[in-house]
Amino acid sequence: MDSHSTPGRTPLLLLALASLLFSAALVVRGLPPKKVTLPRDLPAAERPTLREPQQLLGPTAALRAAELDPLITPAHRATFTATRKALFAMKGCPPLVDFADSADGQRFERLLTDLRSGSREDAFAALALILRAARACEWKPGLLAHTEHAERLGSWLADWLRSWGEAGAKDALLGDAVLDAAIVYGKVMHTAWSAPIVGHKQAPYDRALARFDELAGTTPGRRTALGEMLQQRYPRAMNQLFVRTDALAGLAEECKALHPELSGECAK
Repeated sequence: MDSHSTPGRTPLLLLALASLLFSAALVVRGLPPKKVTLPRDLPAAERPTLREPQQLLGPTAALRAAELDPLITPAHRATFTATRKALFAMKGCPPLVDFADSADGQRFERLLTDLRSGSREDAFAALALILRAARACEWKPGLLAHTEHAERLGSWLADWLRSWGEAGAKDALLGDAVLDAAIVYGKVMHTAWSAPIVGHKQAPYDRALARFDELAGTTPGRRTALGEMLQQRYPRAMNQLFVRTDALAGLAEECKALHPELSGECAK
């Protein structure tokens, strides 16, 4: 009996199995794709972290600069690594504009633009590169008051602060970095202003004051998060910005105390 009844049930079993497989395929196709999680998408507690990040903005940054590589957005990582290696290996202390206008310098400036529009780790790395360039290149105006080098460096810092000054002031990684960028910017633009043997160069001074008005809110009743941080950490320098007489002198003095090697002359 069994040998005669089994063939009759087989088509039904095959049909049921095919129906189950078809239903499973529809369910699988309906599932959303698995999300790829990048470091910047992770919760703050799970993001890669830097130990003593301010060391990467100082004169000994070369010892640890490679730690930045894995934190860079993948699309820019290879360019960053190559630029970092070249910049930290730079010798000869070229005038800053000569470097900036070279092929390597143009790649450097394009990378800064990309990094400024990326993650906070990208932004931190961009500032590390700017400060390395400030130590590896000559930007002191000299007796002939060639301020174009200081002004070019100042433009990099101003662009960085415009992108990250306010957001960075509220960020655990970028808070101290923002303050560093602000006082170095003040120092650089003060150097350009005071370059002539007689008198002062007004244009870079006016640009810097306008930038600080925007970034820090130096007019009464309009203090930004960056302005509040400057007031708390460097109150004398912040108050000097209100005076408008040699307004950048306080920032320049704070920079000299914190980064005495950032004089516009490479270490001999």
